[in-house]
Amino acid sequence: MELIKKKSNLTRMLILRELVIEEPKDQRSIADNIDITPQAVSEYLKLMKEAGLVDLGTRPPKATVRGVDLLQRDLLQLKDFIDRSIDGLEIVRSTDAIAASNIKKGDRLRTFLDNGLLYCKAGEGGPSTGIADNDGNRGDIVMISGLSGVITMPEVKMAAIEIIPARQGGGSLRISKKTIEKAVLECSMGDQFRIAVLDQEAASLMKRSMLAYDLEIPRAPTLKETLQRGLSLLCIGTPHTVSKILTSQEISSLDVETCRLDLSKLV
Repeated sequence: MELIKKKSNLTRMLILRELVIEEPKDQRSIADNIDITPQAVSEYLKLMKEAGLVDLGTRPPKATVRGVDLLQRDLLQLKDFIDRSIDGLEIVRSTDAIAASNIKKGDRLRTFLDNGLLYCKAGEGGPSTGIADNDGNRGDIVMISGLSGVITMPEVKMAAIEIIPARQGGGSLRISKKTIEKAVLECSMGDQFRIAVLDQEAASLMKRSMLAYDLEIPRAPTLKETLQRGLSLLCIGTPHTVSKILTSQEISSLDVETCRLDLSKLV
């Protein structure tokens, strides 16, 4: 967002706001209200006059119509940015988790992710803790309240195997489990991952190779959710589908290392 990338843009917006809404008596009043020096205000006003945003022929200076329009645009952009940021900030105070040990109501618990699922265990240690709201044996669902801290997310990766399209002679190809294992090893994905077939050709390849997969032709939001659960992804699809997924807004917005592999170089 250009408005918050440069401090000068924010300062300009604050000065315009003072002129339009607060109606200051003089430049010193502006400086005091936005916590910069009167000299800095003077320099900004000169630049803003050259841009047609303020009229310095009045005492105090006034924002021009162009200046008011710019202020409104900047404030709306800032509001949109804040709204989207708040929506994306999920503050969780209570949750359910799978008991990794026998638990009594009132126990202090630590929570952690394992293979994409949330678990809890009696104990104080750990970056994310809470209090058990019910008894639970190992494997039961336990309700947790009073959550504090942040759950440690494992490092995730997204690997994509590009297959040969049927129209280019790949309609009867097969792959082996060793090929999958080689791709996982080459991209250093570890053992907590899911296999996703991105299109019909990839699904056909896996079926005739008698290999299992977890996600069938998933949409980008589903892949994003999988990554956010702490699971890496091994995607299989034609080059077109792979490119479409990797450049999607959902995936490109994540700070996830990606790895593209050519099937012909794996077999």
